[in-house]
Amino acid sequence: MVVEGARARMDDRKEILDGMLALRKNYPPKGKAYSPDEARRFVEIVVVQHLETEAPSFTRKEREAGRLIDTQRFPPLRSVALMAFFKFYTVKTRKPRPSDVIDLLIMTSLPYVDTFITERNGADQIRRSTRVDGLLAELEVATLRNLA
Repeated sequence: MVVEGARARMDDRKEILDGMLALRKNYPPKGKAYSPDEARRFVEIVVVQHLETEAPSFTRKEREAGRLIDTQRFPPLRSVALMAFFKFYTVKTRKPRPSDVIDLLIMTSLPYVDTFITERNGADQIRRSTRVDGLLAELEVATLRNLA
């Protein structure tokens, strides 16, 4: 029973990961590498698509009222979108794993903490994201090596 539950959760993660990677083929860089504007546009697309899927009544009301979705109002979604971009889109040699889903879910907390301790790769992704978007600019990022 426990094993079946674990398999189901792993299947869920795989499905979520596949969804995150779906844009990869549809969103290639215009040049050799993504520009900061392309990264910001990616975040906008991902946040709006997520809201369309998970909160369709909200997005419908916004459209009917003639309002654009202000993605700035959704810091956790922006944080995940930024980290997904830097984890999956900018490093072509990295092979995504289902465990990456958990890493990204943890990133929803980043806009609400002062300090975040993570592995070196995660710290690098956060630092790179601050060059594109100021959402995490005030976040102090540390690795275990920094704490030793």
